[in-house]
Amino acid sequence: MTEQRKAAARPRRALRRASIFGPAPILPGEDPAAYEQLRRQVASSVKPADIIEEIWVQDVVDLTWDIIRLRRDKESLVAAVRATAIERNLNGLIDAREIQALLRGWRAGKPSAIRRIDKILTAANRNLAAALAYALSNEIDRIERLDRLITIAEARRNAALRELDLHRTSAAQQLRAELRQFGTLLLEKVESGPITPEPARLVHHDEPR
Repeated sequence: MTEQRKAAARPRRALRRASIFGPAPILPGEDPAAYEQLRRQVASSVKPADIIEEIWVQDVVDLTWDIIRLRRDKESLVAAVRATAIERNLNGLIDAREIQALLRGWRAGKPSAIRRIDKILTAANRNLAAALAYALSNEIDRIERLDRLITIAEARRNAALRELDLHRTSAAQQLRAELRQFGTLLLEKVESGPITPEPARLVHHDEPR
């Protein structure tokens, strides 16, 4: 096949692959480039040898993407709950503009904002750690549901990886068996002795050829 034909075949093959697996499971606001990078890194690491392995690789990619999304959702939920608790405890102690400025600094991890919040709440006999713990306890059911979804997705991904390992082990065992059988047949032919060539047949000039 010429290079021109190879180049022409690549897009059609890519389209067939896309039609098999369907569109990427990317939600609005998610980065398609990050998903594609994950897919390429997994495929490059595993190097699928056939369509069965490609299916498992796609499962691993999609499940990993789900795990990343669920962990991000959990982190966002916890951060939102904590921020709401801080805002609620600061209300009435300082003006709304300063509260929002401190919350921005707190989200960014600025030590000055964290110290300022703690100082204000301590002066009002309010414990920041207790307030955050209480707020999280009210959302524990939602957090635990996300944890269960993460655990399920991780188990499914690990199962796909195990199936991939078993498939490769089985294929390797089959190949070894075929090679052993081929070697045995070849050895039997050698041990049966050399093949005696047939004597050359003399052709007489008066004999039709």
